[in-house]
Amino acid sequence: MPTSGLKKIKKIIKLRLDGCVRLFLAPSGDIKTLTCQEVEKYIEIRQRLSWESFDEYVAWKNEIHAIKLCPEDWLQGSCSCVSFQKDLICKHLIGVSATFGYVEIPTIAKTVRLHENRKRGRPKGAATRRALIVD
Repeated sequence: MPTSGLKKIKKIIKLRLDGCVRLFLAPSGDIKTLTCQEVEKYIEIRQRLSWESFDEYVAWKNEIHAIKLCPEDWLQGSCSCVSFQKDLICKHLIGVSATFGYVEIPTIAKTVRLHENRKRGRPKGAATRRALIVD
């Protein structure tokens, strides 16, 4: 596969094929940047579908996230991560779509605190007060 269409952006390699954008990301745990040779090897192994053992397949599967985006409809995109295979949507697809401007994330979603534990006791708020009112 020729490397003329590949661009290197930090941990992302971008390739245009068939009117769609294909992106290859290094998983967040890795601190290395991707090279064109690693992506070509990944594509070649993916097309051959041949592994020596299941452990080799698992290592290969988690090595790179391959994302396919169509500019017309970002929801028709795909990702090679386990989360996408289960739910048909994943953080990689949403994040890359937002980065390239295919989708706009609402400001309400940006203000939600992540990883915040609930406080002890019964929740206090408008929802609980409305539950006690009988019309």
